[in-house]
Amino acid sequence: MRRGFAEGAIGALGLWLAVLLGVAFVPPPSEQLLSDVAGIGATLLIAYAVEVTWLVKVSEVASLTREEWIGFVTSFGVAGLIGIAVALGLAEHLAAGHRNWLDHVGFAWVVSSLGLLGLSVAAQPLMTYEWLRGEKSD
Repeated sequence: MRRGFAEGAIGALGLWLAVLLGVAFVPPPSEQLLSDVAGIGATLLIAYAVEVTWLVKVSEVASLTREEWIGFVTSFGVAGLIGIAVALGLAEHLAAGHRNWLDHVGFAWVVSSLGLLGLSVAAQPLMTYEWLRGEKSD
């Protein structure tokens, strides 16, 4: 699981760096946008937790690949949870009248981490189908 978690975390950091380069050229987000994104992220996190918990329960594959996969998707959940906290913290940072480079760094993390979380939720039915189909063919 640790290897999968590390791989997912490295992927999330790579995506964050790419997004950071993109958001460096746009104005910082508003407080309202960050609050709304945090609410959407919380909803995604609940959906993610339900889906992953169900998938782990129904899968009976006891292989290294399964353990790495669980660690990998867990890193997306952790990144999303941090993204929600960063969005709320940035909203308060902007509400206090502060505007600096932290706005861009934090917003890049929010976009990339919640994007990964959303993609994970959206791709879960396909992953479940492929996983269960693979179990039946073994």
